[in-house]
Amino acid sequence: MITHFLHGEFNGQLNAMEDPRDKDACRYAMSHMVWLGILLFACHMGSREELGRNARNANFAEALNWLADTCEDTASCADNLGRVMENLDPDQLEEVAAWVTGTLIRSKALDRFRIFDKYFLVVVDGTDGATFEERHCAQCVASEGREGGPFKHKVLLARLVTDCGLTLPVAVEFIENPDGPYDKQDCERKAFNRIVPKMKKFFPRLPICLGGDSLFADQGVMRTCRLNGWMFIFTFKEGKTPKLFAEALSKAARSGKSLPGRGDDGSRRTVRWARNLTHEGNACHAVFMDEWDKDGGKHSWAWITSISPRDADTIWEIVKGGRLRWKIENETNNTFKNGGYEMEHVYGGNGHALKNFFQLLQLAHMFNELVARGDLLRKLTPTPDGEGAGFKEVFVTVGHFARCLLESLRNSPVHAIEAALKAIGRFQVRFSSA
Repeated sequence: MITHFLHGEFNGQLNAMEDPRDKDACRYAMSHMVWLGILLFACHMGSREELGRNARNANFAEALNWLADTCEDTASCADNLGRVMENLDPDQLEEVAAWVTGTLIRSKALDRFRIFDKYFLVVVDGTDGATFEERHCAQCVASEGREGGPFKHKVLLARLVTDCGLTLPVAVEFIENPDGPYDKQDCERKAFNRIVPKMKKFFPRLPICLGGDSLFADQGVMRTCRLNGWMFIFTFKEGKTPKLFAEALSKAARSGKSLPGRGDDGSRRTVRWARNLTHEGNACHAVFMDEWDKDGGKHSWAWITSISPRDADTIWEIVKGGRLRWKIENETNNTFKNGGYEMEHVYGGNGHALKNFFQLLQLAHMFNELVARGDLLRKLTPTPDGEGAGFKEVFVTVGHFARCLLESLRNSPVHAIEAALKAIGRFQVRFSSA
């Protein structure tokens, strides 16, 4: 899968990073070290101690060297990985992750996920990383005021979101307090101003529709989108902008227009909208949706957007983009914490270790998701009806896949893996939710 999408260039990207180690004293290539870290998360090992035990397995070491395109007869140890991650500039792994996403975009593998047949939906959202009961460092963000624990290392994510559940890294900005005196703690909104230049650096020409919760529905973010040529769809809440919300509701009611529809689950929907609003000098529009589930329960949604709801197709596409924001919380943040990747575990607390282990987690999650969300397994597991068995039919969950992956690495010699790949030959992978 990695070779298929990344054309064998991934290890070259890793080895091109500036290595903080003494070149005369280090034995293992940077690709070896990064793959060791990726497997820590891809196999859901949960700790560096467990990684160390597996690294002593001969088949695991052979497979690691095969993945990294190195010729060592052993695997490096988990302690060595920790030391490398402490000293490696974390911006470099972030750039590698963005390069992987960019490679998938350039290969047109993601074209079907464009909204309005043009834009990629990039959602920004913050989440908690490593957590400490006592202050770990000056950069820790206190949960209660300036001094109340627990203390967290938070992160703002910008991720390309798709309707099949696949989410891919675009940029990362860590939410952390400065070393010196400060008036207010760092926060998502401040981190947004820092993540935008990274997004432009990594994806200067990407047509972006920015998504986010109501925190980002302010005039500063709207202005940033306008200056960068981005569209936006943000959650619209009355408490965030009460005057604008009331104006939009009134305008939608006065128009008397509504659009009925059905959700994928058969739920009944009614959409109303208000065009040509202005928020602090920024042109915008609003879309409201009421939804009744099969039990009769009513749910209401609202979005503020730069895209004019001019016709039915556009309105439903705005609704789709607005609803997809939840993918970054459910398919990404929740999975990072509770889906076997153990994001809140402290894999290393010194130097740059916290940041670099998070970047390794992102890469591992991405590679697992490329397998889970693609149709590769259908091509590898023929069935009498010719459809093949999908990921859920074979592994049920990503957690089970991770356990099977680890057992395969521990028990299958590389020549068996190479023979299986040779038997597959050339293939094309498409993404789906099946």
